[in-house]
Amino acid sequence: MEKNPPNQMPESQALGEKSSEQRSFAEAIRTLANSGMSVVLAESYSRGPLPSPEALEKYQQVSPEALSLILREYDEEGTHRRNSERLIISDRVLMARLGLLAAFLITILFLAAGFYLILHGHDVAGASICGAGLVSVVIAFLRHTSSSSSSNGKK
Repeated sequence: MEKNPPNQMPESQALGEKSSEQRSFAEAIRTLANSGMSVVLAESYSRGPLPSPEALEKYQQVSPEALSLILREYDEEGTHRRNSERLIISDRVLMARLGLLAAFLITILFLAAGFYLILHGHDVAGASICGAGLVSVVIAFLRHTSSSSSSNGKK
């Protein structure tokens, strides 16, 4: 017998054939309907982090602590999610600040090296190093600005 992956109906059901369970259920419904009884089928669907109010009421009937446990878990999950998001955001801010500090220090290093060379008679080399340091910072700034504006436009 061929096994199906979870949450996937067998091919025979997909083609419209009924399983024995479905046939017996359908026969029971027909028998009740033929006997003059009314048959009401109801289906409930709940979407979201909490069960439906009806389901919560049933949990409460099974165990008096169930409702408080479900609500406490829901609250703890929300607190955890908010704390995780806060940590991710603060890490991104820290990385951005460290990137700015590193760019500033590298620029100062290039400028200092260039001025040192200029003061010691190497005008062309000093000017080239100063210019390279400034140009690299400008290029990095422009790339960051254009990538930020394009990612904002995609959202």
